[in-house]
Amino acid sequence: MNQLEWQKKVIKEEFVNSSLEKEEKVQDPNRSFRFRKAKRFPSSLTNPLYSKNK
Repeated sequence: MNQLEWQKKVIKEEFVNSSLEKEEKVQDPNRSFRFRKAKRFPSSLTNPLYSKNK
C-alpha cells in the first residue's frame, strides 16, 4: 500500500466516523447538546483541569 492509498483510506474512515457521529447527534439531542457545549467551551467552565494543563 503506497502513501496515496493510505491517505485515501484514512480520509474515508474519518468521513465514515464523522457521519456516524452526526447520526448519533440527530438521534440523541441531549447527548449532542452536551457534546457541542464541551467543544464550544474547552475551558475551566466545563473542565477545571484544562486551564491548569494549558
